[in-house]
Amino acid sequence: MAALALGCLNTHLFEQSAAYYEELIALHQRTQPNRGIGNGTLSNYYGNQAVAYAGLKRTAKAVEAACGAIVSWGSRRDQRAGAIDVLQQVIQQAPDLDAYVAELDKKLAETKLDNAIVRKAIGQVYLARQKYDRAVAQLTLACQLQPNDTETHRALVECYDKQGDKQGVVRQLLESVKLSRRDIALYQDLGRRYDELKDGKQAERAYTSIVEMLPNESEGHAALAEVRQKQNRWDDAILHWQQVARIRALEPTGLLKLAEAQVHQKQWDAAADTLRKLESKSWPTRFGDLGPQIRQLWQQIDQGRKTSGG
Repeated sequence: MAALALGCLNTHLFEQSAAYYEELIALHQRTQPNRGIGNGTLSNYYGNQAVAYAGLKRTAKAVEAACGAIVSWGSRRDQRAGAIDVLQQVIQQAPDLDAYVAELDKKLAETKLDNAIVRKAIGQVYLARQKYDRAVAQLTLACQLQPNDTETHRALVECYDKQGDKQGVVRQLLESVKLSRRDIALYQDLGRRYDELKDGKQAERAYTSIVEMLPNESEGHAALAEVRQKQNRWDDAILHWQQVARIRALEPTGLLKLAEAQVHQKQWDAAADTLRKLESKSWPTRFGDLGPQIRQLWQQIDQGRKTSGG
């Protein structure tokens, strides 16, 4: 029966294929000991049935089958990826996606039941079609149903970006930060967005949060040091590069960056001390040849001392 159902699918006999899969799925659920979660065979049957229904332009049935494919795998994201791709595919093939969304909304009003995965997939399809208002509506519903899905948050940020809605981006990033408080990239992005809005106070709060969330980790200090350099606050950057060098004492990156910042600030003696520390250690080969960088910094120090008379 499985071979017949697949053969019909491959030859675009969608009506027959969908009917065979309906019978095959019921038979499999009755006769197999592993009927439920984590069943790859069952998920495959549902996925193929979804493709058959999509070929018949029966979007609701196709989505229902695609969801069956996802549910059959359980919570394993690596295993569910193919089933989620099928859901995206059938939604993309929907002959009238707006009508299907209206049908979903009507069902939600009647039953108070909704599906975050379906709403997210619809939102992603609308986003790809550049229908940003509709994408926002669907992705917002998905976020409400599944607030811990970072991918949905990123899609919403992209929607607001495409619309040029800077305030919307900030609002969504603030929601994303609540979800991923240790994601320093979010704070960097949030700070940059506040800068674009000319809100220096909030931008500074976002930037300092980079280190506040990761006070004892080098990544936060390195990220804030880069921000300070872009702000032309090099003395502040030096303080953070010192922390990077202290925390990651077995790596040369912090000392190199510290020396570069000290040279920029014409702190010749301090920069020379930093370079001596670099030269006093044997660094693992994975960091490459540091010689050219160190020699260039020494040349800058010597030239700077001559120019300044120091």
